Amino acid sequence: MTPFLEKVLRAAARASRATGIPVTTHTYAVGRGGEKQVEIFEAEGLRPTSVCLGHSDETTDMDYLTGLVRRGYTIGMDHMPQGRRPPAAGLPSWQQRAAAVKQLIDAGFTEKLFLSNDWYFAVTIAVTGAMDTMDKLNPDGMLFVTRKIIPYFKQLGVTEAQIRTITIDNPRRFFGGV
Repeated sequence: MTPFLEKVLRAAARASRATGIPVTTHTYAVGRGGEKQVEIFEAEGLRPTSVCLGHSDETTDMDYLTGLVRRGYTIGMDHMPQGRRPPAAGLPSWQQRAAAVKQLIDAGFTEKLFLSNDWYFAVTIAVTGAMDTMDKLNPDGMLFVTRKIIPYFKQLGVTEAQIRTITIDNPRRFFGGV
């Protein structure tokens, strides 16, 4: 957490409190970055129900993940395709990430999860050839969740209703205020 990032998070919390618009963040879950963010949000008086902590699937540390949802925060499980990086990256595979989501669902946290796809395309500032490399790692691109994750969830025993909750109902409630 840099002083600049802290300032940005405080500004986001204040803007959210003033407008009622929710906040969604990028976190460094491997380093338990969401915990540092929630300290700032709580110091600013922002309700946990107004915050989604993104990229939380970059760890399978259940103490960390359940600690955030028990405090009332929604966690974004949105980096699944990035789990297709070569194993040297040291991050969980997409299958390990999906299994962690299943654990959270089984623990009763379905209402606190977002499942989405933080996959980018046509990055104009990337080095030459970067998108070709990304496309080779994830030929499904934006469709990775529907082509790979959701069928895998079904194999793990996640129900259609639970999938709908984490992909449609939770985001609708969060962003729509219902």
